[in-house]
Amino acid sequence: MNKRPDGKAWSFHAFVTRFGITTNLVNRFARYTALAAVLALVTSTSYAQSNAAGAIFGRVVGSSSSDLSGAKATLTSKDFNINRTTPVSSVGSFDFPGVPVGDYEVTLSMKGREPLAQSAHVGLGTTSSVRFEPSAMDTVKLEKLVVSAQNASPIDVASTSIGLNIRAETVNLLPVGRDITSVAMLTPGVSKGDTGFFGNLSSFAGASVAENAYYLNGFNITDFRRGLGYGTVPFNFFNEFQVLTSGYSAEFGRSTGGVVNAISKRGTNNYQASASVIWNPAGLDENGFDSYRTTGALYIVRSIGSRESKSYNIEASGPLWKNHLYFYGLYQGRDSKSNFMSGTSQWQFAKNKDPFWSGKIDYQITPNHAVEYTTFSDKSTTTTERFNYPLVSANGAFTRPAALGTNLGNTYFDGGGRSNIYRYAGNFLDNTLTFTALYGTSVKNSTSRTDVFAQPYVVDNRTTTQVLSGAASVTEDVDRRHAKRADATYRFSFLGSHTLKFGYDNENNKAHTKARATGDGTRYVYDSYTAGSKLANNAVAPAGTTQTASISQYFTGGDFRVITEAMYIEDNWKLMEDRLSLNLGFRREMLDNRNGNDVTFIKIENMKAPRISGSYDLKGDGLSKVFGSWGRYFLQIPANTAARMASGETFYSDYFVLNSLKPDFTPNLGAQIGARVITGTGIVPGVETIVNAEIQPMYQDEFTIGYERAIGKKWKASIMGIYRNLAQTLEDEAVDAALLKYAKGKGYNKFELGGFDYYVLTNPGANATFYVNMTKDLDGDGIVDINDQSGSIATKEKVTLDAASLGYPKASRKYYAVQLELERKYADKWFANFSYVWTHSYGNYEGSVYSDIGQSDAGITQLFDQPGLVDGTYGNLPNDRRHTFKTFGAYQITKELTLSGSFIYQSGRAISALGLHPTDVYARAYGAASMYRGGVLMPRGSSGTTPWTCNIDLGAKYKPTWGKNKISFGMDVFNVPNWQTTTGVREQSELGNGSPDNRYKKPRAIQTPRSVRFSMTLDY
Repeated sequence: MNKRPDGKAWSFHAFVTRFGITTNLVNRFARYTALAAVLALVTSTSYAQSNAAGAIFGRVVGSSSSDLSGAKATLTSKDFNINRTTPVSSVGSFDFPGVPVGDYEVTLSMKGREPLAQSAHVGLGTTSSVRFEPSAMDTVKLEKLVVSAQNASPIDVASTSIGLNIRAETVNLLPVGRDITSVAMLTPGVSKGDTGFFGNLSSFAGASVAENAYYLNGFNITDFRRGLGYGTVPFNFFNEFQVLTSGYSAEFGRSTGGVVNAISKRGTNNYQASASVIWNPAGLDENGFDSYRTTGALYIVRSIGSRESKSYNIEASGPLWKNHLYFYGLYQGRDSKSNFMSGTSQWQFAKNKDPFWSGKIDYQITPNHAVEYTTFSDKSTTTTERFNYPLVSANGAFTRPAALGTNLGNTYFDGGGRSNIYRYAGNFLDNTLTFTALYGTSVKNSTSRTDVFAQPYVVDNRTTTQVLSGAASVTEDVDRRHAKRADATYRFSFLGSHTLKFGYDNENNKAHTKARATGDGTRYVYDSYTAGSKLANNAVAPAGTTQTASISQYFTGGDFRVITEAMYIEDNWKLMEDRLSLNLGFRREMLDNRNGNDVTFIKIENMKAPRISGSYDLKGDGLSKVFGSWGRYFLQIPANTAARMASGETFYSDYFVLNSLKPDFTPNLGAQIGARVITGTGIVPGVETIVNAEIQPMYQDEFTIGYERAIGKKWKASIMGIYRNLAQTLEDEAVDAALLKYAKGKGYNKFELGGFDYYVLTNPGANATFYVNMTKDLDGDGIVDINDQSGSIATKEKVTLDAASLGYPKASRKYYAVQLELERKYADKWFANFSYVWTHSYGNYEGSVYSDIGQSDAGITQLFDQPGLVDGTYGNLPNDRRHTFKTFGAYQITKELTLSGSFIYQSGRAISALGLHPTDVYARAYGAASMYRGGVLMPRGSSGTTPWTCNIDLGAKYKPTWGKNKISFGMDVFNVPNWQTTTGVREQSELGNGSPDNRYKKPRAIQTPRSVRFSMTLDY
């Protein structure tokens, strides 16, 4: 700041007087600053916010308690017809909880002084800080002094959460993908998951990609079937994002990873409309490189194919009844298409033209009471045409056929659905009490079908394996969510000021699934037959038989409900003249997962999650703080667990002599060979037979500590430490060996168990208690059918197997991190964020998915299926990214041109060597799934790491003056240098017969090649 001739700094009023600045100029400057503040980034969350609103905390400094007597602060918004007043405390603090996201003016009124006003932006889930210093502004009397938003502290001294807040306007300036994951990737501590297996999902603070929670306008949009991702929302509908990686309060749960909380756009008192086009042209996208086996044969094809997408957006908003009723609407036309190789012998064309749309109605009944309705649709169908197109490869190269081959038929994927959210927000007792209530529903379709749906599924193995008709399976998956919640905040004073927040939420969700072969569900498989050999049912075919047919019926599915409930309470207690903020929270959760008969499969109550945190304003000026937190976090059990273990699968096969084929490829049959083989009876298993009666939920404990400081009015810096310990998880375990030993010890000798005949869902490393049929012989062969799960508990015996006899270790995952961050808020034409994170994630359990082999069966991966599969699994986990550097920001070169960039430089992930287990025959039956190579133990992560990756994205926005600020053009280039670093390799080092796998360590996933995006927006 310029100095006076005597060397001292000018006061604001003296500065005004000295340089002749008028009130109009001050107000104009304030308005421009408020517009710039729209782009400001906030990286903290605080104490009195809702997950669909924010809060304001203010300080009046340099005034005595007598000066503050009767002082009041008023919050106003012309956009939303909001006008609230609250008293200023004797120590000069005030707050406004439960404030809708938006831009506001805060006015301070004190006896004998002119009003002071300050512009402020309320961010999603954050507490915005405003600061008044009346004594420094008494030099001149102004009718109303508007203070620049630059006078606000850049930090929230009450915050204890770690993450990032960013507005959609800022995201639109940056070269960032138009999806939630790409926004989350701007946050320190967030890394991409395994894109080769799980698509575009993020890992938060070392957790797997299936452990996050996602919200829109307070409504949970997380995938409850597997935990993999979120409902698709038209990207233009988003208004602001809050990304929480650690230390989040008792309000949030069902997550051991992170939280992405977003809010949509809404109408205001101003009419607005826009039209935009976003285009990713195929001609400017680069292809990747191909992967070859060590023999020179082709493994994965990336060098041919193309992709292109266009979206057309029309938005409109404004008042239907000024100051009371507002609307917002969005229509997004879409046109995406791609062509690519599937494997090395099939060419595919995929296309999707279904539109997305969204809308919102807000009714501001009074300045203190409002209701809103949000709706959006992401319903779509992707059509894929498939053609025979065998590539011929050798010596690290391949040749293409001259033309496409046989049309193999089309496949269709029906996705998405409709979501509806209803919400009420009210303020009572002069803002002492705030209350919100929400009810929401959503439908998500994930159904695969084919145009050969009516054809029987026929496979001919007599010469070479070929599908003659139909498809192996068609699936019908539809998820329905019904959610309700209520939250309240009550403020009072007792030994300091308190903001008491409490809430309740309940979800009743249903996952519908059905799978069968095409046609009527029958599978026909033809094989050549060698005289004297045995079929799968141990029968021998009649003399003269040369070919056989097996006819199978396979059905599985049902409706699987997941009922969850949570209650929380937290007291945000301010002490020591509001310098010390304590957040004392407690959350209690319940879950009830149902099987295919709508009978409780797993029910766990009293999941108690304390959350305690604190922040201390070091100097009392709102410019520096130390903070820390401790909390327990539970993860709900996805519907997939019950769908896989308790679905009532029907699967049986009969064997016949094959005489010939009919024109539709179905068989003319001869004599039946042997007895029917029944693999699944269709009976939904008794819960008591497959679930540990003492099962406990998956949970994690977390500790954080940090220091944050403002550097001037524009910068802030922080250092944080994070420790996470996954204390318990759930997995299914084969209990055959321990159960057989138990039975023999009890005198039950009519048992045969094959090693993977009996699985129980339990906590690895803990005792398991379940109920088993010890005497029933269903088929009269003299052997007890121990896996019969029919009947009641009364007909079964209670069995308890101790952890030592089961032979499985306790699941373990530990995460350490040190995070450094430097941020500059928008001022003087630019903003920037810089971060470095050191992490170490290790143990024997990645989390709900298994990236080593790409398994997404949350809670029932194969890792703990056999004791041998866990040998050597302790080491650096797949989401261990030891070093990560991130930078993003934008600079306004001229009034018309703004340049932006994003940079991520990250170390690679550990590589394992999976092979056959040398001694555990049952683990060996899983193929290359054990931490052995050539019979030698190869501990997890001991086979090197993938390379460091560097991603540089650049963008430009051009807003010509001739367009009168209503038209803009954009261009973004992703991965500018077109680096294609390997991000994932094949980790199976052996084949099923024990010979080396010539694909081991070959690139399975690579950095996304360079692509270009153009955009044009017209506002009016």
